Amino acid sequence: RKVAVEIPRGLFSNESAVAACLTQAKEAGAVAAICHNVGALVLCRSVGLPMIGGFGLHVTNSETCAEHERGGLVAVTASPELSARQLRFSSPLPLGMIAYGRLPLMLLRNCPASAAKGCRDCKQDRTLIDRKGVAFPLMCQNGCADLLNSVPIWLADKLGELPPLDFLTLYMTDETPDRVAAVVADYAAALRGDRYRRADDACRDGFTRGLLFKGVE
Repeated sequence: RKVAVEIPRGLFSNESAVAACLTQAKEAGAVAAICHNVGALVLCRSVGLPMIGGFGLHVTNSETCAEHERGGLVAVTASPELSARQLRFSSPLPLGMIAYGRLPLMLLRNCPASAAKGCRDCKQDRTLIDRKGVAFPLMCQNGCADLLNSVPIWLADKLGELPPLDFLTLYMTDETPDRVAAVVADYAAALRGDRYRRADDACRDGFTRGLLFKGVE
């Protein structure tokens, strides 16, 4: 199977270490790297690894896609802030979107959990609790922490309302292997027109449609 790697959204002077990892990934057979910022594009070019634009590049229109085509990208992911209507633009590159997953709400340079008790004593199930008691997972990587949404995007039952796209991304973060398998099976069934779980059954702790029916001005 073809495998791509994802470059951390936060680099912060770790470019040399990330470039070394990209070289190793390429030698191991990685076919591309997902890039969420322009610094990541520079690193991929330096090691000769094909580039896929991630949601962090905030692609919102055909002009942006054309610019990234000139920059050497092989595919792009549309901004998750776009509505289904706003996604209807032409792209010279293969265009996709995030159809499932807990999207990062904020990139933190200093992890709140680490500041409270230190990385050594910090467990992997780190969360921040808001004033309503809702838990938001923290995922640490490369000296930064992504604050994830409390619930995942779920669009398996809305695929027929999406514009024509070249690919859909199921963005896994803190899911268990069983959860990953179940989500992939539901979306595969939806694409085939077979029976799949309803959103309420698949996401017992809640879900969101993102901005699919709202978008940005």
